[in-house]
Amino acid sequence: MRTSSPPHVDASPLGPPPAEPELDPAELAAMQATLEERIEAERGLRAWLRSRPTPVRRLVLALPIAGLALFGSLGAGSRAGALGLGLVGALLAAVSLRPIQLPAWPRAVRLALPFLALAFVAGFSAFGGAGPTELGAHLRCFAPGMGIAAAVLGLWWACAREPLGWAGLAGASAAGVAANAFLAGRCAMGGAQHLLLGHASVLLLVLVLTAAVLAFARR
Repeated sequence: MRTSSPPHVDASPLGPPPAEPELDPAELAAMQATLEERIEAERGLRAWLRSRPTPVRRLVLALPIAGLALFGSLGAGSRAGALGLGLVGALLAAVSLRPIQLPAWPRAVRLALPFLALAFVAGFSAFGGAGPTELGAHLRCFAPGMGIAAAVLGLWWACAREPLGWAGLAGASAAGVAANAFLAGRCAMGGAQHLLLGHASVLLLVLVLTAAVLAFARR
């Protein structure tokens, strides 16, 4: 006797899988345009620098800082101060550029680096003795110091793979300390007040501006 076959029973208790959604052609075109823009942005000198191995990127940033310190040490200021600050700036530059596959520094370390840099620069300034108190004298060092710090920070931005991360504070610290290294060697005026207002203030302002930019970018 012939029996009828049982009705088909779906093996899955959840039923048949849902149909895959179809992509809207306009959305697909927008995604492709965005991808092409990002690929186009990864060209040029900055993309080439970011693609270099981390030791090379560190060297690219540390060498100009060392050069600033050495050139500054030839001036009429403090040779020891210029070389010491230059060494600190180069170390900060190396710390600020880490391989992207490694875990980030703990937050406490990242926030401590700027304060340590400020403490080091302020401590150096405190032993300046007597010196000029006129605003013009302070500005004659502050203005070129800000220019040097901006240039070094721009180079750090070009080398950094995550320029809007909190490692930017370490990069800003390196830039501000590099400017102080140059000023320490070239400036013969001295004086604790001048070193604080004309030199150390460069580092402080660079850190404040960088922190504001990073906080705005992470909103």
